[in-house]
Amino acid sequence: ARRGDRLARMRDAEEALAAGMLAVPDTHLNGPPVGRRLPGHVQVSAVGVEGEAVALAMATRGVAVSPGSACTFGAGKASPVIEAMGLGEERARSAVLVTAGPWTTDGEVRRAIAAYADSVGTLRAMGPTP
Repeated sequence: ARRGDRLARMRDAEEALAAGMLAVPDTHLNGPPVGRRLPGHVQVSAVGVEGEAVALAMATRGVAVSPGSACTFGAGKASPVIEAMGLGEERARSAVLVTAGPWTTDGEVRRAIAAYADSVGTLRAMGPTP
C-alpha cells in the first residue's frame, strides 16, 4: 500500500543527489537519465579523481558510497560494466555509486552532496596542476 510513497521518496532523493553532485564542476552522470534508472541510484564520474579515493574521502566525512559499481568494489580496477557502456577507462575509474533508500532523509542527501563536493575538491587540489 505504501510502495508508491517509498518509490516517490527514492526518486526525490535520486533527483536531489544527481543535481547536487552534478553541480560539482566536471562531474558527469553515468547511465540513463534521472528518473529512468533504478530508483535512488546515482552514479557519477568526476574528472581528475579516482572513484576509490572519493569513496574513502567521503567515508571520512561519514558518508558511505561505492567506488565504480558494486560488482568491482575493492577490485582496484575499472568496472567492466561501466566500460561496456562506452565511457572509457578514465571515466570508469573515477565513478562512484550513491544509493538512497525509502527512509533516506533530506538531511542525509544534503550531507552526501556536501561530502562529495568537499571530497572531490580536496582530491583535485592534491593532484598535479595542469
